[in-house]
Amino acid sequence: MVDSPQELWQTYDERGEPLAGVSLTKQQARQGALHAAAHVWIWRGQGAGIEILLQRRARDKQTWPGHLDISAAGHIRFGETPLLAAIRETAEELALAVKPEDLRLLFVHRMNVQVTGTEMVENEFQWIYAVKMAEVDDTRLPESEVESLAWVSIREFKQLVLPPPRQQQKDRVVPHGRGYFVTLLEALAP
Repeated sequence: MVDSPQELWQTYDERGEPLAGVSLTKQQARQGALHAAAHVWIWRGQGAGIEILLQRRARDKQTWPGHLDISAAGHIRFGETPLLAAIRETAEELALAVKPEDLRLLFVHRMNVQVTGTEMVENEFQWIYAVKMAEVDDTRLPESEVESLAWVSIREFKQLVLPPPRQQQKDRVVPHGRGYFVTLLEALAP
């Protein structure tokens, strides 16, 4: 679902705690106000290894259009918990119903980065979840959010997110940072 300009997001303090009764607009968040997001990484067992589901962001997205990204992710709305945001975003972006007990919290990441090619700042806490699913139906993807889905092996994923120096990447991945991806790979390791 596309965020509406009137949508309110939850404000957080520097410890990652929601500020009771304090909301912010999408515009305030994009100017650097501290907010939060929920990330859901979908994986499946494949042979002796695992595969991770990546989405290709829609080409008309304001941030990182056409880039490969998290299976499903989005900002936490005012009064919403990270877990409920993870469930909502998975339903909105992938038309998948996940239950709270299906999601495993892997870690919480702090990010503060200027969005390439814009004046936006992503200053947020990110709750990173994983869920195991054998298959995902890609016939009901919202075109405004997701262009396509792809399962990639852990080896391929590492090459995408942690390429050797000077290696040209075939696909561009949303830059969550090396530390984020190293921690994710450690958490997903069997």
